[in-house]
Amino acid sequence: MVEFVETGGSKSIRVRGRCDNHHSQELKGSTGGHNIQSERTKATKEERSSRRCIPIGCLAVALKQAMSPGFKAYAKQVKANAAALGNYLISKGYRLLTGGTDNHLLLWDLRPLVFTDFEKVCEACNVTVNRNPVFGDSSAVSPGGVRIGSPAITSRGLVEKDFEGIGELLDRAVRITFNIQKQYGKLLKDFNKGLEHNKEIEELKDDVEKFASSFDMPG
Repeated sequence: MVEFVETGGSKSIRVRGRCDNHHSQELKGSTGGHNIQSERTKATKEERSSRRCIPIGCLAVALKQAMSPGFKAYAKQVKANAAALGNYLISKGYRLLTGGTDNHLLLWDLRPLVFTDFEKVCEACNVTVNRNPVFGDSSAVSPGGVRIGSPAITSRGLVEKDFEGIGELLDRAVRITFNIQKQYGKLLKDFNKGLEHNKEIEELKDDVEKFASSFDMPG
């Protein structure tokens, strides 16, 4: 029997009588899982090399990193960075579900802004955002929420003041979205016209690239 449980960034799979499997987005690396079985099993070569098995090596590296002396400081910085970004967005008048965050995630309520329009602006500026339904949404395809996590960016050495800089870039993307909606409308086919040859988008894209290139990639 398999039981799948998800809470926040952590997912657990319990195969009763055989194994306990857990993986978490808080690990400093790719998420994945491992399967421990007491009985002998036969598997084909294809099954052994399937996508369910390949992540085990990545997970092993992440678990080793979690045992390193610096991981505790990293985990504290992850939480501090998420809080810094959340506080910055709140200071700009935005609403966060639960009024903030005490972990590595924050859920940003963008309503009445249309998420798909905001996503298009962000993509044009080389920014990736994750959609997330919030209470009262009628569609999961175009929800009113944005989910933001701090672990991956923290791995590049960013601290609180840098996350405030990220908040400033996101705030600019919101204002650009509103400007385009006001001029062209909210319907995506109309909104897309405002993305072309947009000076504000070009300036934000340049600033995003300059900001991102100032931090080293881990590894």
